[in-house]
Amino acid sequence: MKYWLLVPLALTALLVATPASEGRGCRRSGCYSSCGSSCIVGYRTEMRKVTTYEWVTEKRKVQVTEWTTAKEKRKVTRYKSETVTEKRPYSYWVSEMQKQTRKQEYWITQPVVVEEEQTFVSHEEVRTPKKGTRQVCKWVTEEQPRKYTVDQGTWETRQQEAVCYARWGCRGCCSSPCYTTTICSRVWVPKLVTVEDKVKVTKPVLAEETYDYTVITYKPKEEKKKVKVTRYQDVKQTRDVDVYVCVKKEMKGENTYSYIKWNPVEEEITVEVPKPVNVEKEIEVQVCRPVVKEVAVQVPIYGYTAPVGCCP
Repeated sequence: MKYWLLVPLALTALLVATPASEGRGCRRSGCYSSCGSSCIVGYRTEMRKVTTYEWVTEKRKVQVTEWTTAKEKRKVTRYKSETVTEKRPYSYWVSEMQKQTRKQEYWITQPVVVEEEQTFVSHEEVRTPKKGTRQVCKWVTEEQPRKYTVDQGTWETRQQEAVCYARWGCRGCCSSPCYTTTICSRVWVPKLVTVEDKVKVTKPVLAEETYDYTVITYKPKEEKKKVKVTRYQDVKQTRDVDVYVCVKKEMKGENTYSYIKWNPVEEEITVEVPKPVNVEKEIEVQVCRPVVKEVAVQVPIYGYTAPVGCCP
């Protein structure tokens, strides 16, 4: 059973039971037997309970840790400074530059012209005509069969019945259909047909062809000639050079050093040490509490009303 069909029936029964002071009734006329669309015909006041939340300030006791200071005696080690003076011997080295004469050997390069027989190679160009074959890409056009689908459908005029809503019929207040009419519409009826036809296709084809080319080679030819060549010869020689030599010399001395010496001294001092103490305190906190209240609510009353100008 469809429960949504019971909703108009229940609203109709409620409209009949509603007195004239709370809503308007529907008149029955000759052109229609039911009222218009559903709407609110009145309101009634009902008391309902709702729950709200409020913030309330309360006092609570909590344990709080506080810190206090207490004096204690402790032994510490301090360092006192003392200046100490000492004499220490030291030695150091100094460098002196001394001039000395030494023998030095060196090499020189001397040019020497010599006549020698050398072989030279020259190349003669030789051209040889030859024939060869190669593959060339040529375009060839040929006919090939192809299948494709075409739509050979037609337009058809079809008749069908449709419900006609008379907007101004029945004195212009009813929404139900009054009669049916026949309408004509054009409909495309498809007809898919597969057609086979020949089309021209151009494709590349490899073909062999003969061509002439020339091979160039070079033939070596040797020739001997006498030429003058400059050669270089190394010759050893000796010479005197002055050099400076760094000679180390040890030096001695005595320095006075002063430094600070730190001596440990043990002392007893009084220090303040923090200690925790548990204390009970009363503080204010915010608490969210539920509160039940009665409020007045306007509840709508639904019913069927006739449109203005519908019924006499």
